[in-house]
Amino acid sequence: MVYVIKIRKTPEFDEWLSCLSLKEQAQVEARLFRVRELSHFGDFKRLEGCVYGLYELRWKNGWRV
Repeated sequence: MVYVIKIRKTPEFDEWLSCLSLKEQAQVEARLFRVRELSHFGDFKRLEGCVYGLYELRWKNGWRV
């Protein structure tokens, strides 16, 4: 079975990301790259009841994406 990982960025996400420092933006983008290209999610939670398999990425500093 082949899984296709799609990352959808909303306008709200883009606004939130633009408020972060350049270092923090790079950390988020690097994490999304690892998910998309390597299928490595790190610390995550699958959201129940979602038909499309939504996941919440978690950071130790409290961020949830």
